[in-house]
Amino acid sequence: MINITKISIFFTTVFLILVFSFPRVLPGVKILFLGILIVLFMAGRKLNLNSLRLLFFYLLFFIVPLLAASIYGNEMQYIIGALKVYLFFPVLLVLIFQMFDRERLQKIIYNSGVVALVIITITALSTFLQGLGYFPINLNAILYKDEDRIGLNDGFVHIINSPLSYYLFLVPVVFNNPKDFSLTNKKLYFFLLLMIFAVISGRRILLLPFILVIIYHFRRFYKILIPLLVLLLLLFSSISDSRKFENFDPSQIFTRFEDAINNRGDSAL
Repeated sequence: MINITKISIFFTTVFLILVFSFPRVLPGVKILFLGILIVLFMAGRKLNLNSLRLLFFYLLFFIVPLLAASIYGNEMQYIIGALKVYLFFPVLLVLIFQMFDRERLQKIIYNSGVVALVIITITALSTFLQGLGYFPINLNAILYKDEDRIGLNDGFVHIINSPLSYYLFLVPVVFNNPKDFSLTNKKLYFFLLLMIFAVISGRRILLLPFILVIIYHFRRFYKILIPLLVLLLLLFSSISDSRKFENFDPSQIFTRFEDAINNRGDSAL
C-alpha cells in the first residue's frame, strides 16, 4: 500500500531544498515538484480551517501593494512576476503544508534548512577557492553565469554568490535549539564555520542572523565567545600573511562593520 504521507514528506523536503539552495534558477524542476505536491495534497484531501483563514487575510493584505503597483503604472510583466512570487506561490505552499501537523512540518523545514546550508556553503566555498586558484571550478557559476568571481575590494573579500543571502533566515531556523551550543555538539562547530565564512564573504548583513542567534542563546554561548574571537584573529592573521591575500586587510572588515553600525561610508542612508 502506498504511504502518501511519507511520499509527501520526501517531495516537500526536496522541494524546499531546491527553493532554499537555488534561488532564481531551475524553475522547471521546482514547478515539477510543486505539481507533484499538489497532486499529493488532492489525494490526501486535508484542509485546515485556521490555515485557510490565515491565507484569506494574507490575500487581503496583498491586494494593497497590487493596487499600488497598478496605479503607479508598473509594466504588466512585473506585476505578473510579483503575483507569482507573492500570491500564487504562497497560496500553493499553504495548501501543501496542510498535509502535515505542526511538529512534522517543523521537522521538514529544519531538515531541508540543514541540507540547504551545506549546499549553499559548499557552492560559495568553491567560488572562494576557485577565485584564489585552489579549486578547479566554481560550482555556483554553473547555474549563475554572472557569479564567476571574487573581489578584493579595499582590503576585504567579496564573494559574489546569490544563495548566500539565504543564510539570513536559514541560520535562525536551523540553530534554534539551545542544546546545539555545547562543546560536544557538532552543530556548534558547524555554526562557527558558517559564521567565519559569513565574515570572510564581506557581506555585513549576513552577520545579522548569527548575532541574533548568539543573543537568543547567550547563556549557553558566552563561554564560547572568547575562544571564537581568538580563532577569528588567528584566521585573519594567517590569511593576511598569505601571498594569495596580499591585499587583504582584516582591519577593513571590522571598519566595515563599524560603519554599518554607525551608518557611515557606503552604509550611510
